[in-house]
Amino acid sequence: ELHDHEDAVLTIKKVARTYSPWSSKIYGLRNLSK
Repeated sequence: ELHDHEDAVLTIKKVARTYSPWSSKIYGLRNLSK
């Protein structure tokens, strides 16, 4: 379960790198999940 979460975070980071305008929203979601 934890591994799947880490895998999802890595995918999100890849997407954030491609779509930089989304990075701020993605970081906000990551902070909420913590």
